[in-house]
Amino acid sequence: MIIGECEIDTVDTQEKTVRISAEIPESLFNQMVELANLRKVSANAVLEHAIQTELYLASKESAGGSLLIQEGSGGIKKVKRF
Repeated sequence: MIIGECEIDTVDTQEKTVRISAEIPESLFNQMVELANLRKVSANAVLEHAIQTELYLASKESAGGSLLIQEGSGGIKKVKRF
């Protein structure tokens, strides 16, 4: 997967998996399924991608980086994260 100028490897399919159970709002589940359908991937892949992306961004932020987004108008804004 490519994020900005960096490439992040996806989870190796040979890696041992674990089954989890989580309670999330139905609306969030529906958003995950909608995103999976748009990307033509599984909901599991959406969740894996979200976790990998969050870990990547958190590591960059802990090293002093920040997340910027360029809007369609050309303006650049800092994204506030938790």
